[in-house]
Amino acid sequence: MSAAAEQQSVTSDQIAKDVVAVQDAATHQVSIADELKALTTDLQSNNALLERTMATFKS
Repeated sequence: MSAAAEQQSVTSDQIAKDVVAVQDAATHQVSIADELKALTTDLQSNNALLERTMATFKS
């Protein structure tokens, strides 16, 4: 194999590894975003419950 072909093979291999790493990172970020969305939904529900509870004490 010529030096140029070997270098191209090494470069292609590194690009493939980098693409996989970026995909893994993106998948992880989507997972975190989903968890944050669920947390936000829970916080909104808790806030609504707290507001209703506080309203009963104001009456």
